[in-house]
This record gives sequence, C-alpha cells and structure tokens, in this order.
Amino acid sequence: MCIRDRYKAKNYEAAIKEFSKGIDHFNSTIKLEDMKKLGSRSAVISQLYTNRSLCYYMLERHENAIADADAVIKNLDPKNAKAYFRKGLSLGKLGKHGKAIVELQQAAKLEPSNDLYTKELNAAKKASSS
Repeated sequence: MCIRDRYKAKNYEAAIKEFSKGIDHFNSTIKLEDMKKLGSRSAVISQLYTNRSLCYYMLERHENAIADADAVIKNLDPKNAKAYFRKGLSLGKLGKHGKAIVELQQAAKLEPSNDLYTKELNAAKKASSS
C-alpha cells in the first residue's frame, strides 16, 4: 500500500512511518540545514515534511506537526504556504491563537487565492477575540 492510500484510509501512523523513512533517507545523506542548496530535490523533502505534519495534525500531535512545519520554513522553503498553514492550524489547536494568526496570515499572503487559508485565518481571529 502506498503512502497516499494509507493517508486516504486514515492510517496516519503508517503514513508517518513511510514519510519518516523518506526524511531519514535524505537526512542520512545531507544535513537539514544544507538542503536548501538541493534545488528541486528540496521540494520533495519539503513535501515529505508537510505531509507528515498533516498526519501529525490529524492525530492531534500538534507539537510534532509544528516541528515538521518549522523544518520546512526554517531549513527548506521559507515560502511554503502549506507549512505555514499546518503550523497555524496546530498552534490554534494548542490555544495559541495569536501565533496561529501570524502563521495563517503568512500562508494566506503566499497563496491569496486559497480560500481555505482565508477561512481558517478568519476562524483563528474569531477564536482569538473570544
């Protein structure tokens, strides 16, 4: 079963294991902080991290989701809207609404046509004012 099938079947733990294998493979060959230099290969690594972040989010392991999103933002692709979005969602679930708003604003700024980013940003603002 491929990773996509595991995710669709909501088998997030199995998907995390598969994403982790890919991440570990890259990490064994190059340091995370040097991955920006890889060009198009860094996009693959970014996708592994953002997808694993989503799985962690779905399992309510928000600290892990934030760590993976941060790995992308800080070391791979500081313009990755999905990473900011996943980080913002997890911060919101942890009750850190002010920080969530900052991350969700960045996601919406990077992809202004993504209605989901705007919707979640507005929800975070509403939760913050409650």
